Amino acid sequence: MKLSICTDVFSKIPLTVVTDNDGNAEAVRKRYEKYTGLVTLCVESDNTLNTLEPSVLAANLDTFESFKSIIYLGKDIESRDPDSIKSFMIGNKTDWSMRVFTSEKKINYPSYILKAIGIDSENVGDRDE
Repeated sequence: MKLSICTDVFSKIPLTVVTDNDGNAEAVRKRYEKYTGLVTLCVESDNTLNTLEPSVLAANLDTFESFKSIIYLGKDIESRDPDSIKSFMIGNKTDWSMRVFTSEKKINYPSYILKAIGIDSENVGDRDE
């Protein structure tokens, strides 16, 4: 009886799960199959982008110089390539995310993140610098 009450309650509340794919998006989808109809699953489809950091970086490769100037404040910024910025992001999760949050410049977000907040990534234009 408890399970049916929970199912009744949660079936009336929209629930979105945003998760890394950990290198296997299909396995993540299968893990959440039993919640079809109850949960909207938002996961990166590209298995090479296994966590948030590489996904955000990939979404910003077209504007990499601007992106790295937001998240990386080191004096060696000119020598930083995408791989070194990804390593920085993975090792400094709070630092780079707070820099994005407090920056007046905008970044691009992965489509699965946009889906989670109800934005159709197909209708997102170029960002304002």
